[in-house]
Amino acid sequence: MKTEPRQSLFKDRLTGRQTPVPPLTGTLMGRWVLEAGDQDVFMNSAGAEHGDFLMPEPSGQWHLLTGDGQRDSGAVSRGQVPDDLEAESVRTIGDRLKDLTLKGASWFEWIEVIPLVPGISEQVDLQPLEILVREQFGHLEAACLKPRAHLHVEVERVPVPKARRVPPAAVSYLAAHTEDWDRPLLRGILPKRILAEVRYDQVDIYENRVVARLLDNLGAYLNRRIRVLRRLLKVFQEKEDYSASVAGTYQREHRISELWGKSIDANEGRRKAEAALRELEWLKYKVMGLLGSPLYEDVPRRAYVPTTLKSTNILTNDQHYRRIADLWREWARTGAGRTQSPSELHAEAQRLCRGLDSFVMLLTVRALHTLGYEPSDTALEMPLAPGGLLSLRGDSVDVTLSWRDDGTTCIAFGERELTIVALISNLGAGADERVRESLDRIRQAASERERGDVLVLFLASDDERSSADLELLTSLHTVGNDPRNMLAGGGCLPVSPWEIGSTERVARALRWFLSGARLGDYPLRVNVPPDVRDLINLEEHARWLSSQDGGNTLELHTPPHDFEWESLNVAAMVQAAEADLRTARSNHRRLNDELRNAVRQRKTGSLVRQKHDAHEEVLQCETVEQAAHALAERLRDAHARSIALLSCPTCAVNADPARDFKPLDRGCFCCECHGCGTQWGTRLCGEGHRYAVMLPSGDFLETNDQRPGWEDRVYGCDILALPARKQDGQWGFACPECGQVS
Repeated sequence: MKTEPRQSLFKDRLTGRQTPVPPLTGTLMGRWVLEAGDQDVFMNSAGAEHGDFLMPEPSGQWHLLTGDGQRDSGAVSRGQVPDDLEAESVRTIGDRLKDLTLKGASWFEWIEVIPLVPGISEQVDLQPLEILVREQFGHLEAACLKPRAHLHVEVERVPVPKARRVPPAAVSYLAAHTEDWDRPLLRGILPKRILAEVRYDQVDIYENRVVARLLDNLGAYLNRRIRVLRRLLKVFQEKEDYSASVAGTYQREHRISELWGKSIDANEGRRKAEAALRELEWLKYKVMGLLGSPLYEDVPRRAYVPTTLKSTNILTNDQHYRRIADLWREWARTGAGRTQSPSELHAEAQRLCRGLDSFVMLLTVRALHTLGYEPSDTALEMPLAPGGLLSLRGDSVDVTLSWRDDGTTCIAFGERELTIVALISNLGAGADERVRESLDRIRQAASERERGDVLVLFLASDDERSSADLELLTSLHTVGNDPRNMLAGGGCLPVSPWEIGSTERVARALRWFLSGARLGDYPLRVNVPPDVRDLINLEEHARWLSSQDGGNTLELHTPPHDFEWESLNVAAMVQAAEADLRTARSNHRRLNDELRNAVRQRKTGSLVRQKHDAHEEVLQCETVEQAAHALAERLRDAHARSIALLSCPTCAVNADPARDFKPLDRGCFCCECHGCGTQWGTRLCGEGHRYAVMLPSGDFLETNDQRPGWEDRVYGCDILALPARKQDGQWGFACPECGQVS
């Protein structure tokens, strides 16, 4: 029996194609978007809608059930699941950006948002629960060391000296058990053991279970808060590293400092974070010390206590336990003890994915702003939202920024297109085999795209979970300009709201995509229509303009001075062609009138031939006029792009075309900014590959840092081709095609 093909349920954001069901193993979170049309789909026991992401349950498994009864299940690598701290930070900044979207915020409102975890200044302060724990710790300690207990009476066989109360059944029991006799007497027996009522203090009561579980909950809460503060200290330390590093560029330091200046005083924040961290570590030490107390030892470890407390007499009236009840209720207000339903878990997973998409759009907007791209006049007030499109301009290039319905970000100029895909999976975590498998999947997907390149931005968690293979980690910090890594031709970068350098990484990728291609267009060539080859006197412009291919092409080998461009006078060239066309049309109309009169007088003579020649001349002039307009437009475009080659990519000051711009052999050039010393241009490797380079301050920065991502920490977005050491130990550039350093 022939089975019908399954309907496509998902769209692969990496390939841009639809597929019935994703791979059942190694699923990359954030890659697949549901596009099921009107078909009912349940994901992880919750109803899924169009546009939802394929995400797993907390166990790492995902399950699908369609309306026609099809079932599918798969798994993701547990090591690549982001930790709760990272995920919550993305949701928080995503909610803030969602509010901007709903308000119809424009470009300028987006670039005012700092791409860091919101509320850093509030997070370094002690929270209400922590203050309450510090204030009420004495009551918690008193309850643990001297817990309240209920009296519990049991009847047991005990030695006679320990018996206090003897039940009525003790005599009959003793008469029947001779093994408990010491010896018989004349009038009876002398017992050795006897039944007696023994009283025990029962510590395992509801109130003490509350105390024991509160210790566990406070330990987990303090551990999480300590992790938050340590991450904040790491962020503050990164700021100091960016500012104090002798290997970093001045421009990168200025950009990072500007970000910090708009968010928080790093020095004050670090001081407060260190003080809060010391306080929380002390509290954790004190709380953990109570795990060996009599109360905690006597309460079963699996004893469960619901989040909502019962109002018992002890919790209401006891001087210690009522304070403990206050601690429990304050902990419950944090929401840590609430169990989520499948629908709530699904909603949180979707909020995480959409939050990361919004965060990536924010990084893209700020990166483009850093590189000098701004909206056109017609797009200044346009809202930036999913499904929208924005026109930008910078370096004489028109760029289109679009936020697609599937959450991906697209940047296009000319025939080139770059799609930015955000993945929730922490690609660098887990076993090396898993990391290598994920990289292979991304590279395969990039090769299957029908159009454009793809840049993968993945959510990076704590470095402690990262792979130990430096080659693999280096492949996760490339923008596709280093073929020595596994993702040559593609791009893959880690981002996080906790990483102050995330914008620099994205800006480096966009500079390579935009400026690398723009500089690679040198030498600028203009196709010349055959009918206008004689309109330009090349001998007058030989310094900057030359003819190639027998006059079919004009080559701008040097950007012209203003007076040189004005002397070319393309407007006069067009005006001359238009004047010739007007003259030809006027002559044609005159001959047409003369011929009409001659026909009446039957004396046409040679007027028919003259009118035909005049018509041919009009057609020729029209062709020349159209070609002149086309040539003028091409020359203006080439002139604008050639002048853009003079713009310093670091400080945006134009270099002098005669003094600073140097054409080199084999279609390369070099330009230098006398303001900041930056050098940029194109060069050839030994294999003949031409590629764009950029060097801030005109010299390589000496550094021994070769950890993955070192180029972002040292140069930031102020490079194109990657600096690398040659065999002799000197610095050079790595060819993006073959990896040769020269």
